[in-house]
Amino acid sequence: MLETMGGKQLDKEKLMGYDCEVWDLNGSKQYFYEGIPLKSKIKLMGITTITEATSVKFDTKVSDSKFKLPDFEVVEIENMMGGESIDKMMNSEEFQDDMEEVKENMDALSKMSFKEWKKIAQENDPEMAGMSDEELRQAYDMIQQMIKLRKGN
Repeated sequence: MLETMGGKQLDKEKLMGYDCEVWDLNGSKQYFYEGIPLKSKIKLMGITTITEATSVKFDTKVSDSKFKLPDFEVVEIENMMGGESIDKMMNSEEFQDDMEEVKENMDALSKMSFKEWKKIAQENDPEMAGMSDEELRQAYDMIQQMIKLRKGN
């Protein structure tokens, strides 16, 4: 999954005594032990965020009682969409038109160069106007990757 999102496996590194795979994903570093994330280091818009497990235990017995749900009353809600079922809403002409517009916008974005996207993004978003080229490039690359994933490429 990480590879399809543009991720590249770097090397292995010990973290908390475990041999972790280290992945670069659009400029962020992710540390995984047997598929479980133990650390991530993300730099976005000039801010670095590090999330790291403080302790982990593997292969431990967990009592079934830990998975027992509280004895709350179950209430069925028939009408969450204002009288319209989700299927009916998703098959409506309005929803289909909205989805077509999203698809057209994504197609247009997929064909935009970084320079074209940057100009539009900075004109329409004050936060992006203050971002460095490196940060903008990371955002652009991530958007392009998400578009490819959505198209199934």
